[in-house]
Order: sequence, then structure tokens, then C-alpha cells
Amino acid sequence: MTSLKNVLELDFAYLETFTSRIEKSWGSIFCNENNPYYYDANHAHVSVVSLNPQVIVDEVVHFYKTKNIVPRFYI
Repeated sequence: MTSLKNVLELDFAYLETFTSRIEKSWGSIFCNENNPYYYDANHAHVSVVSLNPQVIVDEVVHFYKTKNIVPRFYI
């Protein structure tokens, strides 16, 4: 049986062929400054429930704004 964890690992392996991944305690940030308009290359994937989601939002928005990329979330 395929688990969600296995599906995400496969998806992340695919994404890492064209973007960089930064692991965070709440999920991952994907970034490719050479392709700033491509959603899959530039998004935050939130994989855990947070008691304070605004902290995650603020971190992601700050990260992408410093790179002039629109912040996007995959939840």
C-alpha cells in the first residue's frame, strides 16, 4: 500500500530536479530564483499542523520577498 509519506517523498525527489528544497520544522521551502514564476519551483509545502500558523506565514513571506518572488503555499 502506498502511503502519503511515500507519495510526498517521490514528489519532492521530482521537484528537486529543478528547484532547491530547504527543510523546515513545519515542512519545506522550494526555491528556484532562475524561474520565479513557476509555482512548483517556488512554494512552501506545509506538512504539519501548527499552533501558531502566522509564524510560518511570516517566515515564508519574508523568505520569498527577499528574493522578489511571490510567496505561495501548498498545504
